[in-house]
Amino acid sequence: MKAGILAAGEGSRLQTVATCKPLVNVGGKILFERTINYLAEFNIDRIMVIFNEDERKMDFSLLPSLFQPNVDHFFKSTPSSLHSLYEVMRRSELKAGEHIFVMMVDAIIHQQDFDNYLMSCRKLPPSQSSVLITSYVEDEKPLTVALGANGRVAAFQVPAGPEVPITSGIYCFSADTLPVLTGCVERGEQKMRNFLKHLVEQGHIIHTFLVDKTLDVDRPEDIASAEKFLELDPQQ
Repeated sequence: MKAGILAAGEGSRLQTVATCKPLVNVGGKILFERTINYLAEFNIDRIMVIFNEDERKMDFSLLPSLFQPNVDHFFKSTPSSLHSLYEVMRRSELKAGEHIFVMMVDAIIHQQDFDNYLMSCRKLPPSQSSVLITSYVEDEKPLTVALGANGRVAAFQVPAGPEVPITSGIYCFSADTLPVLTGCVERGEQKMRNFLKHLVEQGHIIHTFLVDKTLDVDRPEDIASAEKFLELDPQQ
């Protein structure tokens, strides 16, 4: 399996606490190091990381994990996470039957939940994908998920409700999804949720894996929430 980390967002609301989002400190560890360390025990063949052009000015001594032999990184400012995903998947040179595990750099999850999800992804059939979902909603614009047979995604962006889960910014995509993603980019679409909706509409099977809680660090106030959440995790 290959992996990708999407770290090209502007993170403008966090600029009062760090020069860029990957360097935001959460619980004594910066977001990038925390994100890549989730993958440390899984012998990932290749990890592809996208940063935006402004992040060339980062203090790279704070990112020692970036220089591991299986990690490649590049700089490109993109208009959306959809385009960042496209750049990562395209450069990862996925072969037929392969999967790529993708994380947003600001996704916070308990390590055991992460481990269980990634192990489930290793069992996916070659043509099928997966998304990690949560019943905890704190996002300003969450992407809701309707579940169908066997816990598969029936639809994205459905009406919100107390029993309706949302996506968490952690995915596992089959190489078979790249043509759909390429079509989205060529049509000028701007949102990851549009790509996900197209996958379902075209009959692509997307499994779900439900955890109690994940968090995104988008605003300064999210840092304290994330630190409190991580205090409950003995592996952090």
